[in-house]
Amino acid sequence: MNDNFLSFGKRRETYLLPAAGSRLVRRIDMNWMDTGRFLIVAGTVIVVVGFIFLMADKIPLGRLPGDLRFGSEKFRIYIPIATCVLLSVVITLIMNFFSRK
Repeated sequence: MNDNFLSFGKRRETYLLPAAGSRLVRRIDMNWMDTGRFLIVAGTVIVVVGFIFLMADKIPLGRLPGDLRFGSEKFRIYIPIATCVLLSVVITLIMNFFSRK
């Protein structure tokens, strides 16, 4: 598999000389393989996020033991400490997995 699966290749830029009196026009030749890979990754991310939204009621985020709730009938204060720590650890693990070389 290509090591640069998510990286975008170099694009060739060519300059077209227009008719007299108008500005220089820049044309960029696209690499369609990179565009296709980007669309596949973007589609996968959209499907995963959609699945997370479907399962959101079953995941106890926001109701963990370390989340603090204070208040009365007129006001409420919610401090999601445990949820923030858990999400930070999960995002850190995901980012480290994808950034390894």
